[in-house]
Amino acid sequence: MGLDDGVIDFIEMKNATYLDIVCDKVHKDRLTGLGYDPLTNVIFSTSQDKIFRISHGSSLALILAIPHSEQLLSFFKDEINKRVFVGTKTGMVYIYDVSHVILD
Repeated sequence: MGLDDGVIDFIEMKNATYLDIVCDKVHKDRLTGLGYDPLTNVIFSTSQDKIFRISHGSSLALILAIPHSEQLLSFFKDEINKRVFVGTKTGMVYIYDVSHVILD
């Protein structure tokens, strides 16, 4: 889950209990979008801090951060075509191909 202070808390549910995998402040401002790809263990996030971030799911280590000139306010992950749509405060929509995100 993403929080108003830029924290991402990655939680796994097992046998009706919750296991806290990792919790870290990865954005400077409120999160506006959050997505997870279980096949690659990658977390995608957008924030009012103007950053589209791709992080490793188990550690939240930075893979890639793409800065924008304005706040990012909307997010949609296209599972079938491996794309992420990121919308800005003024209505611009950026489309990112995330089919080749490779973890080290």
